[in-house]
Amino acid sequence: MKTHSLATAAAFTTVTLALSGCAVNGPVAVSSHVASPSATPTPTPTPAPQAALGSRANPFPVGTPGKYDPASVWTFTGQATNPDATAEVIAGNQFNQSPLAGQTYVKTKFTISLANTPEVANGADPGSSFRIAYVGNDGNTYQDQGCTPASPEVNYGSLGTMYGGATATGVVCVIVPATAIPGGTWSINSQVKQAVAFFAGAPAS
Repeated sequence: MKTHSLATAAAFTTVTLALSGCAVNGPVAVSSHVASPSATPTPTPTPAPQAALGSRANPFPVGTPGKYDPASVWTFTGQATNPDATAEVIAGNQFNQSPLAGQTYVKTKFTISLANTPEVANGADPGSSFRIAYVGNDGNTYQDQGCTPASPEVNYGSLGTMYGGATATGVVCVIVPATAIPGGTWSINSQVKQAVAFFAGAPAS
């Protein structure tokens, strides 16, 4: 019996050591699966709101009628701009002012319409109702010189009194530094209230 007990104890010790050896010295399996971090969705950029039509950032295009105020009796339609009209303007009238070095005349025409409403039953004069100027790419405003174009063209300020339903075309000539002309706009400011509209000028170079 004693011999059998010793043998059993020896066998138990051997198994224990074997198991202990496996636990300490054997290879340890490591999972090859690594959790991927959850992908962060790319935010969709919010488009910038477009500037209002008729603003300096979004002027009325050539040929598009516009107003400086929805309630205004005046409607304007700008034509293409001549960014180098000096020779044409000087040839039109000898008394037109000559630009200084580095300056040039920029010229366009506006078709101007007057609504047929009771408030203009006695007529309205473009020259005293609004002012047209050129806003250069340098941010400065250059006023109309009141040039006299060659007949049959007429400066917008000399169109005279218009009555409801009338439409006329007037010329605008402005002396501007040559470098400030590309990308500029025409501005039409009301003379009777605080309102302004912008129309396409010379294309950006």
